[in-house]
Amino acid sequence: AYIFQQATLLGKKAVVNVSVGSQSGPKDGTDPFEQTVDALSGPGKLVVISAGNDRGQALHAEWFPGNPSPTMSISTSGSSRFVVIRGYYEASEQLNVTITTPNSTVIGPVSLGGVSGSYPGPSTANGNAYIENGVTLTATGDKLVYIELNATTAAAINGTWTFTFTPIVVGAAGGEIDLFRTSTSSGGSYNFAVGNQPNEEIINAIATGTQSIAAGAYVTRQTWVDCGGGGASFGQPAVGNIASFSSPGPTRDGRVKPDVAGPGTAIASVRSGDIFASCASPDADLPGLKHTLSQGTSMSAPHVTGAVALLFQKYGALTPAQVQGLLHSRAVVDAFV
Repeated sequence: AYIFQQATLLGKKAVVNVSVGSQSGPKDGTDPFEQTVDALSGPGKLVVISAGNDRGQALHAEWFPGNPSPTMSISTSGSSRFVVIRGYYEASEQLNVTITTPNSTVIGPVSLGGVSGSYPGPSTANGNAYIENGVTLTATGDKLVYIELNATTAAAINGTWTFTFTPIVVGAAGGEIDLFRTSTSSGGSYNFAVGNQPNEEIINAIATGTQSIAAGAYVTRQTWVDCGGGGASFGQPAVGNIASFSSPGPTRDGRVKPDVAGPGTAIASVRSGDIFASCASPDADLPGLKHTLSQGTSMSAPHVTGAVALLFQKYGALTPAQVQGLLHSRAVVDAFV
């Protein structure tokens, strides 16, 4: 808001880069952050948001009536481990939610508007399991299923957890629910197994607004000569490919996102002079230790931001829809699009 205010005072257009994000949100443009960005945007005012770096990770599961119940495989060491899962289903529909622990303890069913007891939920041999079903709604009335699993002793949470959904009312969406792993403790793996969809709807949950631009990443440099004079690489595919980490869409409500991909690996820039530099070849630092390389949609979003600034410079105060149209229609179309 401050940047847009200053731009208005100076009689200028402005485009803002936001290279942050998470999986926590409905991914349909109704997150409060997205709605705020949309409200601030307009002619000559636009925000570009990184699409995220989670492609291929087992953090999204999808379920329809008749499909096997989704499962999550958890493997940890140590105590105080936890995982948070957020699921969303359509406003016109109603589901009951049941969890089965690795030791076959059943929690639920929890009906619409209900919880599985006081937080942190019932205690089992595998820890506490907490469920909220539709206690929180999105701006369009979609229901949030909030699940939190907490280990009470070391490795108690380990094993296969099963999430069962019982249709009560099935509407136009066919009873679909999308589950997203949104938060975990360190020191373990928390991966969907049955129902796993690692290559769709993985996009950053604040990058699905209708008035913003979501930036994916493609490969512009595969290898380089590092500070030790040897070859180095991030292990990415050939130049021109979509980066292996670049989070795919679509949005949960079926819109195309990301809008466009920008250079996201391997991007060179200056190092901070305040941090001691040493070379351990192969290395991301370049000869002289003044520059380093990185990768991510946090690198591609600034490139797209600069491209939008050039569009503003050439065409004036374009609306967000006009910028989206130019990017969609003028980007290179290849097998990845």
